[in-house]
Amino acid sequence: MHRLVVPFVKRANRSVKNGLLTLGCLLLVPATTAGGASEGEPIPLSPAPGETGLPTGWAFSNGPEFPGAAGRLSADNGILELHYDFREGGAYVAAYRDIEPERALDRLKFRMKKPAGATFTIRVTDSHGQTFQKSSTFAHDEWQETEVDLTHWNQFFGGPGDGRLRQPIRRIGVLVERQGLAELRGVVEVADLEARPLARDLWRERDYRTYESTYEVTAFDSDAGFSLSGPGTISEGRWEVDLSAAENAFLNHSIALHGRPKALRLSVTGGSPGHRLRLHLGSHFQNFVRDLGELSGDRETFTVPVPPDGWDYYGGQNDGEVRPPLRFTRLEVRRGTGAAERIDLALESLECVSDLTVTSGLILETSLTPASTGGDRLSLVVQRRNLLPVRLDGDLVIVAYDWEGNTVWSADEPDPLEPGRAGTKTVSLPMPDDRHFVEVLVRYVYKGEILASRTVAHTRSPDLKPDLELRPESPWGMGVYLYRFPHSPGGLQQMDTAAAMASSAGVQWSREEFSWSRIEVEPGVYDFSFYDEVVDAATRNGIRVYGLLAYWSRWTEPYTEEGIEAFAEFARATVRRYRDRIQHWEIYNEPNIFFWQGPPELYPVLLRRVYEAIKDEDPEARILGISTAGIDFDFIRMCLEAEAPFDVLTIHPYRQAMNEARFMEELRSVAELVDHRPVWITEMGLPTHHDGATEREQAVFLARSYLGAIASGATQTISWYNFRNDGTDAWFNEHHFGVVRRDLSPKPSYRALATLARGLKDGPWTGEFPAPGIFALRSGRGLAVWSGHGTAEVAIEADGAVRVVNLMGETREFDRRDGRIVLSLTPSAPLFILGDTLGSLTVEKQAPQATHQF
Repeated sequence: MHRLVVPFVKRANRSVKNGLLTLGCLLLVPATTAGGASEGEPIPLSPAPGETGLPTGWAFSNGPEFPGAAGRLSADNGILELHYDFREGGAYVAAYRDIEPERALDRLKFRMKKPAGATFTIRVTDSHGQTFQKSSTFAHDEWQETEVDLTHWNQFFGGPGDGRLRQPIRRIGVLVERQGLAELRGVVEVADLEARPLARDLWRERDYRTYESTYEVTAFDSDAGFSLSGPGTISEGRWEVDLSAAENAFLNHSIALHGRPKALRLSVTGGSPGHRLRLHLGSHFQNFVRDLGELSGDRETFTVPVPPDGWDYYGGQNDGEVRPPLRFTRLEVRRGTGAAERIDLALESLECVSDLTVTSGLILETSLTPASTGGDRLSLVVQRRNLLPVRLDGDLVIVAYDWEGNTVWSADEPDPLEPGRAGTKTVSLPMPDDRHFVEVLVRYVYKGEILASRTVAHTRSPDLKPDLELRPESPWGMGVYLYRFPHSPGGLQQMDTAAAMASSAGVQWSREEFSWSRIEVEPGVYDFSFYDEVVDAATRNGIRVYGLLAYWSRWTEPYTEEGIEAFAEFARATVRRYRDRIQHWEIYNEPNIFFWQGPPELYPVLLRRVYEAIKDEDPEARILGISTAGIDFDFIRMCLEAEAPFDVLTIHPYRQAMNEARFMEELRSVAELVDHRPVWITEMGLPTHHDGATEREQAVFLARSYLGAIASGATQTISWYNFRNDGTDAWFNEHHFGVVRRDLSPKPSYRALATLARGLKDGPWTGEFPAPGIFALRSGRGLAVWSGHGTAEVAIEADGAVRVVNLMGETREFDRRDGRIVLSLTPSAPLFILGDTLGSLTVEKQAPQATHQF
């Protein structure tokens, strides 16, 4: 295969999912296709053989912006030794080396030895003082050959701050991150470190300029995708609003702003004096709002700078910090001092003034669907948009792969784009008869540089019917979140379709939020009609619900004794309504981060009071408590010390890189902390937005998360976040956690879920660990086996009929030897062996990963 995706860590403008550092993925492209050919002899950077003490040209840093870390840098016979000590805090330590004279660099090669769970980061500073970094790990503690592409990054800070690396490189750094370390004190060793120069003719001709450009954010026509809140209609840019029926109304969307936005410009005609417009922008779990001004009834243009200056903010993290990308989310019209009347607004344009480079100004989006002509053909739609004021004479390069990484189709053609213009190409691709999966990599290459790269996949829908048998012992759950569908005839139909799809994939549990503000509309007045539909849809399709009782009503005083009492009464009424169909109730969501705005020590008080109310109403009910973002040991200990009662601990162990040994160790540690009470994972996920994981990687990560969690023996149930994409904004991570897309078409992760949950549906489920780095989960009629790193050959005793499939459900060939089947494992690719008489599993051969590339 031509790529390897690894996690990254960002120091500035961190992206956070539920309070955790959200990581992304980097696509490695071969030098021959990226234009990144090396030139000249490698530049040695390791300490000289025999050198001891602080190596020449190197400097140590304890990451002073995150106080608490300690350590030192030393050399021992040509080996760089980076010692770390995080017992007093801190986030990272680093070893830095200035490149003198400055050189344009293509790749970094070295050998590394580190603790298996340690994350390391490579950091460079370019000729303009901008710093770039990306991180990785490998799941063993032996020496590992490693190669780093120094020409492609997506995490940056300082200097121009535009993400455009400008050769030559001034400085490189090797960092050890505190995140993921089992032991907070240790050493990472680096040997044979060398840099490969980049060919001069490749980097000299590249366009490093910054362009100020004004581009249209969105049209307001009927196909623009807006939804309405409040009284009114919109058609072809004409927004009719009845301000006699409400104080305000909204147009809703989510559209990312590109480059480094500087200002927004809205042109409208209509309205009446006294009525006002407000603009809302989304950041990550936070919103910014600004008053644009009063309408006059004539044509006018409102221009405002982007946040934070002059903007109010609300929601989520509620700290006023802008976390890119900013998104246009709402246009609001308010009655203000104007008359209570119907108004008519002609929305002409919303434009953004932004600083762009050739990498941020070329927008590339893709989709892959079955061709309308039918047959085994796929239709690839590639949309390109040049936001720059200059022409791009680039090439469009397209390569399609199957699940095993074999190339099934490719094309390369000139694709010039005029300034400010957009274009769409539609390409017909083959879908091999015997394959369930095709992945297409699309790149736009300009002057030997990849300006944009997108990966899109298609998987055949498995021919399965809903499994209507309720099996409460099953570990396979999912945040189907039926409550997120509209309470309308069309929404209820979609709800039922989603429930049937989830059941068909083997889902037995769904986490459903029961919103206090939606149910108890005023004190003592309950409306369960919508949630009756939710529970009915799940039950009708063979899915058990566990209810999440969450957040505060509009009429109570949150984080007070009175508010807690009112919450408990809401919980009591809800349990009374559903006690014959729901026996598991989770109390609040992620109270260890910003979802809980009150004192942390008040959460155990809420948990105790709600626990008592529910048990009084239904003594057989099981209370799921604490529900932390991540595995927050300190918060869990605080709840235990406060003697907060619960029957099941719930956790959300989000991560971007899967290290099974470390993951299982964390799960076992937290199970021990709560005296081996049941532990449920009620959220875990990985998004597939631009700069996130590819859909293939999401599928693999889902499988390794589910299999590893249950194989650990410490977790009884796991639910993915979430079933359906929450939106269509390609740059917004929160829209792309689903295993199906917004239109309910399956992503590869849906197929992966079906393969494991249907293939391993019968218990008991038992983890097996036949060799370091080799993992297995055995069920009643199946066995999943995979390698965390490296390749291996495994053998399974099997007398009867056996079928072997990969994660996409494609049949795999295997050898039979002396009553055993023999399989070859590749890194991070589970195989499923299905049969009635599966015996012992042994590892015949094992080899480490040859070169770790990122």
